[in-house]
Amino acid sequence: MISVGKAIYTILSDNSIKALVSGRVFPVVAPQDTQAPFIVYTRSGKREVSKDGTLYYYTTVEISIITKDYKQGIQIAEAVDAKMKEGEYSGIQVIDVLLNSVTEEVSEDEFVQVLQYLVITI
Repeated sequence: MISVGKAIYTILSDNSIKALVSGRVFPVVAPQDTQAPFIVYTRSGKREVSKDGTLYYYTTVEISIITKDYKQGIQIAEAVDAKMKEGEYSGIQVIDVLLNSVTEEVSEDEFVQVLQYLVITI
């Protein structure tokens, strides 16, 4: 659950995404003068033990994509969604990724695409 942040950073640091945001990917908050486009992600979660004794971590991951141009935000959101898949990232085994919701916001003069995922790890 705590380590899933490493997996998310690895996914968001994929070259196809990094190129779209010039490598600007931040956990929790971006530095104050960060120029759009950029990505900020947060996580919260819980753990559960299954009947067979397997420990699962259920983490809600919120990915915010901030851009000056609406279409660019959609393009980056689609690139992120294409990479949010199960697999092993930074030693973390991601067994399922579910897109729960997508919302849009405007903050001052920037567009924000917010993708919320449920990420299940063991």
